[in-house]
Parts: sequence; C-alpha cells; structure tokens
Amino acid sequence: MKTRILIFIALASSLFRCIAYGQSDLPAADSRGLDFKQWGLLAIQDGGRRKPIDTFARETLIRITGGSTYADNAGRKWGPNDFILSVLLETHDWKSEPMVLVSFGSLKEQLGFDKTQRRFSVAQLNGSAELHRLANDAQALKRAEKPLDRIQQEALAVSDRLALLGNVINGRALLIIPSPENEALRFIIKKRRSLRHSLT
Repeated sequence: MKTRILIFIALASSLFRCIAYGQSDLPAADSRGLDFKQWGLLAIQDGGRRKPIDTFARETLIRITGGSTYADNAGRKWGPNDFILSVLLETHDWKSEPMVLVSFGSLKEQLGFDKTQRRFSVAQLNGSAELHRLANDAQALKRAEKPLDRIQQEALAVSDRLALLGNVINGRALLIIPSPENEALRFIIKKRRSLRHSLT
C-alpha cells in the first residue's frame, strides 16, 4: 500500500504538466493521448542500475510479451509507457490479459495449453501446477549447477516473465529515484519521509 501511495504521488507530479497542456478532456482510463515525456524521464532503480522509466517500460514489455507493443483482448494497442502507467494506476485488468509469452511448443504441450496460442494470462499460468513443478525443478538444478533440458529452460523463462509482471502489478519493480535538482521530486522525498514516520 505504501508503495502505491508513493508511486501515485510521483505520477501525479510528473503527469500534471501533460494534463495541463489541453489533455484534460480524455477519459480517466484512456491515456493514449498523453505526452509521456516527463513520465518517461523519471529515473528508477532496476537490477542495481539506474535507468529512465521509458527504457524500463520498453525492456519490461519486450521481456513479458516478446514485443515492443501489446494488443489487448479488446483490440487496443498499448505502448510500453502506457502499459506501465496503466498497471500502476490499475486502469485495466492485466491479470486476465493473455500477455505472458510461452513460445516453446513442447512446453505448451506438457502444460496442456493450446499449441497455437503464444501468450497466456497470469491466471492461466498461476493455475498450472505443472509449470510450477517444472520451474522449481529447474531452479534446483540451476542451484546445483547441473544442466537443464530445453523444457526446463523454457519453464524457468516463463516463470521469470510471470514474476516480472507480478512485480510490476504490485509496484515492487518500480523504485523511483528522485533527482535532487527537481522541485517536484524533492516534494516526493519529503512526503515519503513523513509517510514512513507516520507508519512506524
């Protein structure tokens, strides 16, 4: 909950400029017409590296879906920044979207999935006991520094994609790093400190 509050403060400050430039007539859940430049420039910590949100968003969408854009069940095309913003603000049911790439036919066959389908939802993948078994076996072999067969490698890759999407959905993947020169982000640091103090 704390993470979502902090992210919302950051989003509000970074998107204020976008909305102020005549974009306020858009529906709340539709951000296609927004200018993502300021949002995309926010720095985050990802895997020990500092990177802008637009880089993180693009890399994340490619890792999860295998593509730099995603078309949802309703036919709407999502770009990387639009996707990340929607996940964080919960404007769409991303857990039900078939977006996690499972490309290896033999793995799909072993999981009992349709071999012609390339992407599956969080709900479908989390409901597969066989995927969890394969990924756990692969993790154990990897820790023991033993070789993995192709199905185990692919199961581990799918499990990693699923975990990444889960971390984006719960907000853990997006650790915003404020710039000391930015007045709006200094305000976020101050709010974060006071929020921490009030919750302890």
